[in-house]
Amino acid sequence: MEKAIDRIMHEIALRGLKPSTVERDLSLSNGYLATMKKRKGSLSEDILIKVADYLNFSLNYLLKGEKEPPPSNNDNMTYNQELIEALKGQVEILKNALNDKQKIIEILSNKTDY
Repeated sequence: MEKAIDRIMHEIALRGLKPSTVERDLSLSNGYLATMKKRKGSLSEDILIKVADYLNFSLNYLLKGEKEPPPSNNDNMTYNQELIEALKGQVEILKNALNDKQKIIEILSNKTDY
């Protein structure tokens, strides 16, 4: 069975990071991750939390290797509806800006000062 340290080292390699960089960023001792991998050691809870936050993974993934379940259809529909509403608002702002610019063009075109 793959351990959390195996998933961590795999993800570090996939991202082109060096274990020493991760160790330094997380205030871990130099060589800690490689030692844990070599010994097939278990990481403490606080280190797992730090690594999960650093790599942007859930603890469930690090501990069990399970990716987060996909959002339910209701979650997707809510997200999609919120996105649609936000885009409609942006379209309205752009329409108003366009109308303002068209008015400026009309004013400048009708100006006969010169």
